Amino acid sequence: MNESSNPMNWIVLIALAAFGYWIVSKLIPSKDKPESDSAPTGNTSLRRPWFEVLEISKYASDREIEARYQELMACYTDEAIAALEPELQEDAKRGRNEIEAAYHFSQFRKRN
Repeated sequence: MNESSNPMNWIVLIALAAFGYWIVSKLIPSKDKPESDSAPTGNTSLRRPWFEVLEISKYASDREIEARYQELMACYTDEAIAALEPELQEDAKRGRNEIEAAYHFSQFRKRN
């Protein structure tokens, strides 16, 4: 019997290939997860990069970030949210929280 036609050799070869693929997939960073622009650990309210939430360039200046934050938050005042239908109020509160988290993360990024 030929050595390469042994079924055990094929099983071992497939197992080693799968193991090698797993190792390589852990070593190469995923393109789906931005490394430096995602929320800091423990911040669950920020699901997207801060600059996407604020709808601004990630290279924006501090003044541009502050101005955009103020502009967006003007739409989410307590009075504006209270004027909405009850089912929309929760969405508006989540939106306001996401904007606040994005702004705070943009400030965090400057310090680090």
